[in-house]
Amino acid sequence: MRLVKAKQSAFDGDINFLNICRRKENRNSIGELFPGVGKAKCQTLASRGINTAKQLLAYEGGDPCVKHSWKAIVQKHCDTLESELAHLQSRCDSALTDLDMHISIFGDVSAAAAAPTANQTAIQVINEKPPRFSSLRDPVGFNCRMVSRQTTNRIHMSDFQRRLLLQQGKMRCVKCRT
Repeated sequence: MRLVKAKQSAFDGDINFLNICRRKENRNSIGELFPGVGKAKCQTLASRGINTAKQLLAYEGGDPCVKHSWKAIVQKHCDTLESELAHLQSRCDSALTDLDMHISIFGDVSAAAAAPTANQTAIQVINEKPPRFSSLRDPVGFNCRMVSRQTTNRIHMSDFQRRLLLQQGKMRCVKCRT
């Protein structure tokens, strides 16, 4: 439910190009919005009076400084948001349907005075997170596996040392033999 609301607000909201310009000033920012539309392009759009993404999508002018590819990048971002929103909404609806079916089959097992409503229970089911680390003997362990210190030392002293020259040669693009 929380993810659906966040994605819905991102889809309904508008993105200001000046905010993107500030975020893209640092060249170390990776995965920012609108890849391919950088700081200078955002400033160009703002100087032409196009301050938001929705204004760019609605822009029909013939200004040669405003490229159609920029519009395509923004449209692709909007389409991606819309498909993610539809996927999350369908997952939420199916979870609520499963919960209603479970309640209709098994009845309300939590008949206490302060029993949560169906929506609250669905939110708890959807927002459940996996445990931080799986146990060592867990057959479906998915978070972490531990090895002993001796195993780590053995790997470092034997396997790693044997492959060190090969790895360095690959990094230098130099032919080597093992």
